[in-house]
Amino acid sequence: MSSYWWNALLVLFATHAVAAAAAVTASRNDPQPTRNQGPMERVDLPAELVQKHGAYCLDGSPYKYFIRRTTVVDHKHDYVLYFQGGGWCYTRESCIQRQQTYLGSSLHYPDVIHHDPTLMSTNPWTNPLFSTFNHVFLPYCDGASFTGSTKLPDPSKTGDDENDDNDNDNQDLVWFRGKHNLESVLEHTGLMQQANRVLITGCSSGGLSSYIHANPIRLHLPVGAYVKALPESGLFLFYPNNANGGGPSIYETGMRQVFELQNCTSGVNQQCIQSLPQNQHYKCMSAETSLRYTTTPLFLFQSVHDTWNMECILTAQNNQCDTIPEWVACLQHPYDDNCSMEQIQALWDMADYLLDQVLASVGPGGDRRHGAFLHSCFSHCSLEEHGDAVMKNLTVQGTSFGEALEKWWKDDHHQATFVVEDRRDGDLSPPHLRTDKKRTMAAAATNRNPHVYLPCRISANAPHECNPTCEVTRNDLAARSKP
Repeated sequence: MSSYWWNALLVLFATHAVAAAAAVTASRNDPQPTRNQGPMERVDLPAELVQKHGAYCLDGSPYKYFIRRTTVVDHKHDYVLYFQGGGWCYTRESCIQRQQTYLGSSLHYPDVIHHDPTLMSTNPWTNPLFSTFNHVFLPYCDGASFTGSTKLPDPSKTGDDENDDNDNDNQDLVWFRGKHNLESVLEHTGLMQQANRVLITGCSSGGLSSYIHANPIRLHLPVGAYVKALPESGLFLFYPNNANGGGPSIYETGMRQVFELQNCTSGVNQQCIQSLPQNQHYKCMSAETSLRYTTTPLFLFQSVHDTWNMECILTAQNNQCDTIPEWVACLQHPYDDNCSMEQIQALWDMADYLLDQVLASVGPGGDRRHGAFLHSCFSHCSLEEHGDAVMKNLTVQGTSFGEALEKWWKDDHHQATFVVEDRRDGDLSPPHLRTDKKRTMAAAATNRNPHVYLPCRISANAPHECNPTCEVTRNDLAARSKP
């Protein structure tokens, strides 16, 4: 598992007491105290509900979640559902190893957590739209973005060998029940009975969960509920791998293994499943494919130069995100003059591919219910890492992310317009609309979407970044370069 998620989990679970003290201090200095306060409390599901759904983490511990109930009567039935991220376990062996961590077991969850993702912050200045909603935090302990659905293992047996003589050793047992963990929470919170406005969100693999489950969650909620989803940094690409000369995608191979290992067919978008041949069902585990079949309105927050995509897909040697040596300097310090022209071209090509996938669904001819805030910053989960700064200061064509989010959330009547960042090199057409692809801004303007914000193209010369407001995300790179 990457150091990013180890650090995130330590912040989330191990330092909640320190965060609580900081929250108290902040509230004293806030000229307008928040109306919805307090930590998120752990909820232990009733035993009968756990058994009904078979809701278990990888190690067989009962699934648990966290919630902060709103104190604002007007938002009694409004919710933010947040999927925790943390990668995937691609093999049975790696899932067994994961059982010893917070990403595979609920045994050591704290009673409360104080570290709030940005869209679950109780600070109305940082989070004006959702600070007074009910906040539901969904811990990630299944390793397959809440999609797994295998039969419950028999504790009287171990492994796959019925003749195993070591019947008392249960270390080989693994519970792949992510889909059922999610369904148990939807039932227990009361969302299935009463829900007014619901935002589904998450970062990284939690962002992927937001893509995958946007439609299934909406189908579980009352008819007429206002349901939208905001996946952050969850668009992981089935993209050729530079480490093997542009050969098969390491990530695609890994996610196919996850899909088959955990029997994820019933846990993903069913319209996607019904539309693809059986040998391609695993593609419904990818955001780029699931997006095509999602009718729940989405607002993508995504870098076209997402550092996870670059390090763990484009230049990875394996599923452990080991970057090939010749790319290390470029990816650790992309703002300096460490990237060759060949490497910059590879980054352009990957950005073009990502934009093509997004615009097929949210651009001209796509679904106008969707929107996207696509930026060029070298980052991953920057909204979660730098909440207030990103909300207010990260801009595309003069519009901050916070402003764009508010327009999309409040708009039920999506008309159309592309917004494109200014470019240092004078080329105002984004890479996916360049004339060498026979696309023009005029063609795009025939069916424009006001909630799609497109990135500028990084420069061939250092400093490569073309959007100066990306400064708010720069310490993402410094943190990643540390051991």
